[in-house]
Amino acid sequence: KFNRLKNPDRIFPGQTIRIPVDLLKAVPADAAVTFLKGDVKVQPGGSDRFTQLNLKDRVRQGSRIRTGDDGTVEITFDDGSTFFQRPNTDLGLATVEQKGNIQYTNKVLVETGKVVTKIRSATGKESRFEVQTPSSTGVARGTEFRTSVDTDGATRVEVLEGLVAVSGAKTEIAVKEGEGTTVRSGEAPAPATRLLLPPPITNFQPLLMD
Repeated sequence: KFNRLKNPDRIFPGQTIRIPVDLLKAVPADAAVTFLKGDVKVQPGGSDRFTQLNLKDRVRQGSRIRTGDDGTVEITFDDGSTFFQRPNTDLGLATVEQKGNIQYTNKVLVETGKVVTKIRSATGKESRFEVQTPSSTGVARGTEFRTSVDTDGATRVEVLEGLVAVSGAKTEIAVKEGEGTTVRSGEAPAPATRLLLPPPITNFQPLLMD
Protein backbone atom coordinates (compact mmCIF):
# COMPACT_ATOMS: atom_id res chain seq x y z
CA LYS A 1 0.00 0.00 0.00
CA PHE A 2 2.82 2.40 0.87
CA ASN A 3 4.54 1.70 -2.47
CA ARG A 4 1.27 1.78 -4.45
CA LEU A 5 1.86 -1.67 -5.94
CA LYS A 6 -0.88 -2.92 -8.21
CA ASN A 7 -0.14 -6.47 -7.09
CA PRO A 8 1.62 -6.68 -3.70
CA ASP A 9 2.31 -10.40 -4.28
CA ARG A 10 4.58 -9.65 -7.26
CA ILE A 11 7.92 -7.88 -6.80
CA PHE A 12 10.96 -8.26 -9.03
CA PRO A 13 14.78 -8.28 -8.75
CA GLY A 14 16.16 -4.74 -8.92
CA GLN A 15 12.88 -3.16 -7.86
CA THR A 16 13.12 -0.54 -5.07
CA ILE A 17 10.71 -1.02 -2.17
CA ARG A 18 10.31 1.67 0.50
CA ILE A 19 9.62 0.40 4.02
CA PRO A 20 8.11 2.84 6.57
CA VAL A 21 10.32 3.20 9.62
CA ASP A 22 7.39 2.45 11.93
CA LEU A 23 7.18 -1.06 10.46
CA LEU A 24 10.83 -1.89 11.12
CA LYS A 25 11.66 -4.01 14.13
CA ALA A 26 13.46 -2.13 16.90
CA VAL A 27 16.77 -3.71 17.86
CA PRO A 28 18.73 -3.08 21.09
CA ALA A 29 21.58 -0.58 20.78
CA ASP A 30 24.16 0.73 23.21
CA ALA A 31 25.88 3.99 24.13
CA ALA A 32 29.43 5.15 24.84
CA VAL A 33 31.10 6.81 27.82
CA THR A 34 32.52 10.04 26.38
CA PHE A 35 33.49 11.76 29.64
CA LEU A 36 34.12 10.38 33.11
CA LYS A 37 35.50 11.69 36.36
CA GLY A 38 35.62 10.21 39.85
CA ASP A 39 33.50 7.39 41.24
CA VAL A 40 31.15 6.08 38.54
CA LYS A 41 29.87 2.50 38.63
CA VAL A 42 27.72 0.43 36.29
CA GLN A 43 25.47 -2.56 36.88
CA PRO A 44 24.81 -4.39 33.57
CA GLY A 45 21.34 -5.77 33.01
CA GLY A 46 20.97 -9.17 34.61
CA SER A 47 23.89 -8.59 36.99
CA ASP A 48 23.62 -8.15 40.76
CA ARG A 49 26.83 -6.16 41.29
CA PHE A 50 28.30 -2.79 40.32
CA THR A 51 31.74 -2.38 38.72
CA GLN A 52 33.82 0.70 37.94
CA LEU A 53 32.89 2.36 34.64
CA ASN A 54 35.72 3.60 32.40
CA LEU A 55 36.11 6.10 29.57
CA LYS A 56 35.08 4.70 26.15
CA ASP A 57 33.18 1.79 27.71
CA ARG A 58 29.93 0.80 26.03
CA VAL A 59 26.78 0.60 28.16
CA ARG A 60 23.81 -1.42 27.06
CA GLN A 61 20.07 -1.37 27.49
CA GLY A 62 19.09 -2.46 30.99
CA SER A 63 22.25 -1.08 32.63
CA ARG A 64 22.21 1.01 35.79
CA ILE A 65 24.71 3.83 36.36
CA ARG A 66 25.49 5.26 39.78
CA THR A 67 27.74 8.25 40.53
CA GLY A 68 29.41 8.88 43.89
CA ASP A 69 30.15 12.12 45.73
CA ASP A 70 32.80 13.14 43.16
CA GLY A 71 31.47 11.21 40.16
CA THR A 72 30.30 12.67 36.83
CA VAL A 73 29.80 10.90 33.52
CA GLU A 74 28.60 11.76 30.01
CA ILE A 75 26.88 9.06 27.96
CA THR A 76 26.53 9.53 24.19
CA PHE A 77 24.08 7.56 22.06
CA ASP A 78 24.67 6.62 18.43
CA ASP A 79 22.21 9.29 17.24
CA GLY A 80 24.33 12.02 18.90
CA SER A 81 22.06 12.56 21.91
CA THR A 82 23.79 12.77 25.29
CA PHE A 83 23.09 12.98 28.97
CA PHE A 84 25.44 14.32 31.66
CA GLN A 85 25.01 12.63 35.02
CA ARG A 86 25.93 14.69 38.08
CA PRO A 87 27.29 13.40 41.43
CA ASN A 88 25.10 11.22 43.67
CA THR A 89 22.76 10.26 40.85
CA ASP A 90 21.17 6.85 40.33
CA LEU A 91 20.02 6.23 36.76
CA GLY A 92 18.89 3.33 34.58
CA LEU A 93 18.95 2.87 30.80
CA ALA A 94 15.53 1.31 30.38
CA THR A 95 15.39 1.41 26.58
CA VAL A 96 18.09 1.98 23.97
CA GLU A 97 16.74 0.96 20.56
CA GLN A 98 17.09 1.88 16.92
CA LYS A 99 15.18 1.16 13.73
CA GLY A 100 17.21 0.90 10.54
CA ASN A 101 19.74 3.56 11.66
CA ILE A 102 16.96 6.14 11.33
CA GLN A 103 14.71 6.23 14.37
CA TYR A 104 16.00 5.98 17.93
CA THR A 105 14.11 5.46 21.17
CA ASN A 106 16.04 6.18 24.36
CA LYS A 107 14.37 5.94 27.74
CA VAL A 108 16.25 6.93 30.91
CA LEU A 109 14.99 6.34 34.45
CA VAL A 110 16.29 8.80 37.06
CA GLU A 111 15.71 7.54 40.59
CA THR A 112 17.60 10.30 42.42
CA GLY A 113 20.03 13.07 41.47
CA LYS A 114 20.53 15.43 38.54
CA VAL A 115 20.85 14.87 34.79
CA VAL A 116 21.39 17.32 31.90
CA THR A 117 20.06 15.98 28.60
CA LYS A 118 20.99 17.17 25.10
CA ILE A 119 18.96 15.64 22.29
CA ARG A 120 19.87 15.68 18.62
CA SER A 121 17.49 17.79 16.57
CA ALA A 122 14.96 15.67 14.70
CA THR A 123 11.77 16.00 12.70
CA GLY A 124 8.63 13.94 12.36
CA LYS A 125 8.68 10.71 14.33
CA GLU A 126 12.47 10.43 14.53
CA SER A 127 14.61 10.22 17.65
CA ARG A 128 12.37 10.03 20.72
CA PHE A 129 14.05 10.65 24.09
CA GLU A 130 12.22 10.07 27.34
CA VAL A 131 13.34 10.82 30.90
CA GLN A 132 11.26 9.17 33.61
CA THR A 133 11.39 9.83 37.36
CA PRO A 134 9.29 8.46 40.23
CA SER A 135 6.83 11.33 39.77
CA SER A 136 7.03 12.48 36.13
CA THR A 137 7.87 11.79 32.50
CA GLY A 138 9.60 14.23 30.14
CA VAL A 139 9.53 13.61 26.38
CA ALA A 140 11.41 15.67 23.80
CA ARG A 141 12.95 15.76 20.34
CA GLY A 142 15.85 18.10 19.69
CA THR A 143 16.27 20.05 22.92
CA GLU A 144 18.37 20.54 26.05
CA PHE A 145 16.88 20.25 29.52
CA ARG A 146 17.78 19.50 33.13
CA THR A 147 16.03 16.94 35.33
CA SER A 148 16.53 16.60 39.08
CA VAL A 149 14.88 14.32 41.64
CA ASP A 150 14.89 15.29 45.33
CA THR A 151 15.07 12.83 48.21
CA ASP A 152 11.32 13.26 48.72
CA GLY A 153 10.64 12.18 45.12
CA ALA A 154 9.79 15.63 43.76
CA THR A 155 10.99 16.23 40.17
CA ARG A 156 12.15 19.52 38.69
CA VAL A 157 12.44 19.99 34.91
CA GLU A 158 14.17 23.07 33.45
CA VAL A 159 14.26 23.59 29.67
CA LEU A 160 17.33 25.37 28.32
CA GLU A 161 16.49 24.97 24.64
CA GLY A 162 13.48 23.68 22.68
CA LEU A 163 10.29 22.21 24.13
CA VAL A 164 9.61 19.34 26.57
CA ALA A 165 6.29 17.63 27.28
CA VAL A 166 6.16 16.91 31.02
CA SER A 167 3.49 14.64 32.45
CA GLY A 168 2.40 13.44 35.89
CA ALA A 169 -0.83 12.08 37.36
CA LYS A 170 -2.30 11.71 33.84
CA THR A 171 -1.79 15.43 33.12
CA GLU A 172 0.64 16.80 30.54
CA ILE A 173 1.97 20.33 30.08
CA ALA A 174 4.38 21.87 27.57
CA VAL A 175 7.47 23.47 29.10
CA LYS A 176 9.12 25.94 26.73
CA GLU A 177 12.67 27.22 26.48
CA GLY A 178 13.60 29.23 29.56
CA GLU A 179 10.83 27.68 31.67
CA GLY A 180 10.66 25.09 34.43
CA THR A 181 8.15 23.03 36.35
CA THR A 182 7.95 20.91 39.49
CA VAL A 183 6.13 17.58 39.74
CA ARG A 184 5.43 15.98 43.11
CA SER A 185 4.55 12.33 43.52
CA GLY A 186 0.91 11.66 42.67
CA GLU A 187 0.29 15.24 41.52
CA ALA A 188 0.00 17.00 38.17
CA PRO A 189 2.90 19.19 37.00
CA ALA A 190 2.87 22.72 38.41
CA PRO A 191 2.28 25.48 35.82
CA ALA A 192 5.46 26.30 33.93
CA THR A 193 7.28 29.40 35.20
CA ARG A 194 10.18 31.43 33.85
CA LEU A 195 13.66 30.43 35.03
CA LEU A 196 15.89 32.96 36.73
CA LEU A 197 18.51 34.53 34.50
CA PRO A 198 22.10 33.35 35.07
CA PRO A 199 24.19 35.72 37.19
CA PRO A 200 26.53 38.03 35.23
CA ILE A 201 30.23 37.21 35.36
CA THR A 202 32.34 40.20 36.37
CA ASN A 203 36.09 40.69 36.64
CA PHE A 204 36.70 37.48 34.71
CA GLN A 205 40.39 36.58 34.65
CA PRO A 206 41.99 34.09 32.23
CA LEU A 207 43.43 30.91 33.70
CA LEU A 208 47.23 30.93 33.53
CA MET A 209 49.12 27.64 33.50
CA ASP A 210 52.78 27.28 34.49
